Amino acid sequence: MTTATRGAEVRLTGLGISYERGEDILEGIDLTVRHGEFVAFVGPSGGGKTTLLRLVAGLLAPTRGTVTINDRSPAEARAGTAVVFQDPTLLPWRTAAANVALGPELSGASARDRLRIAAERLALVGLADAADKYPHELSGGMRMRVSVARALAGSPRLLLMDEPFGALDELTRQRLDAELLRLRDANGWTALFVTHSAAEAVFLADRVVVLGGRPGQIVGEVAVALNAPRDDSTRESEAYFEAVREVSRLLRQRGKDDGR
Repeated sequence: MTTATRGAEVRLTGLGISYERGEDILEGIDLTVRHGEFVAFVGPSGGGKTTLLRLVAGLLAPTRGTVTINDRSPAEARAGTAVVFQDPTLLPWRTAAANVALGPELSGASARDRLRIAAERLALVGLADAADKYPHELSGGMRMRVSVARALAGSPRLLLMDEPFGALDELTRQRLDAELLRLRDANGWTALFVTHSAAEAVFLADRVVVLGGRPGQIVGEVAVALNAPRDDSTRESEAYFEAVREVSRLLRQRGKDDGR
């Protein structure tokens, strides 16, 4: 990594959560995500992937077990955690720059600092020329990049992403995947990334965690060893295809075990 910034360490211990009506959503999740590691989560719909991310973000409280981020609770670590959802959720009355500057603004940063941070983060995602454009003037991929820039405005140590590129066309999605890796390499944060795509998970991650069952549990992991930097040629390598096959095999096997 090209920065002194060190990503967060995330520990999930005996983690479980149930709805008030008694339905178990996740059970027995034990996982350690190392400083600067990129971990992708895949699994069937309803398997608890988004719920897991929300627990790490502190948006939900576990029924059982613990979540710690650098040995602190999610609430205590919130200032160093950023979340990107599938919907960019940009404020339509604010420009791209003003959307990115929202976090620093709410934190009390000066107008000069807000402008500087917004310009730097938009440049990071390749949108320096779009600072004065409103969301309706941007393509779907550009809006998502603004959303990522907004998440990075607080210089997070942990980035949580819930299918951020799922609604985009395949070419745009692949381009943004590569851009995301470039940003991670440059900034050093830890990333937890939810996706339905085994191929996307393998391209992005150092490790792919497969969730399955009801309640959701970790049913397997695949370590991804691919040459860096990852680019279009990565998707043509045998190591890439082998990792995708292994993730897909775990997903299929879990489906058979669950009777689906």
